[in-house]
Amino acid sequence: MSDSIDNLNQVMAALQQHQLENEILRESLRELQYGASRNPPLVKSKLPSAPSPTTSSSHPYVLEPTVRLPNKFNGMRAYLRGFINQIRIIIRLQPQWYASDFSRVGLVDTLLS
Repeated sequence: MSDSIDNLNQVMAALQQHQLENEILRESLRELQYGASRNPPLVKSKLPSAPSPTTSSSHPYVLEPTVRLPNKFNGMRAYLRGFINQIRIIIRLQPQWYASDFSRVGLVDTLLS
């Protein structure tokens, strides 16, 4: 039981580390796209050191599940609730891809007909 808790703690620490790295990379990308003077970085902290795995079999990466996109929404009211629920599932299962409102709106926009 203790080993599985330790493994879970390692996975959670690695996930937090990757989320922080992801946010820093997103900010760097914004700076490159819009210029440092127009969009100052929001994250200025240094990355903390990555947790060291205790066994060689530990994998430091957390893989997100592959999610199939729903059919395009055609405006029929009867299908609206199901479409919204499918979008919510996608956003929850792939939080790295849809962390910002901009990316969420982009997802929905691509699925409207």
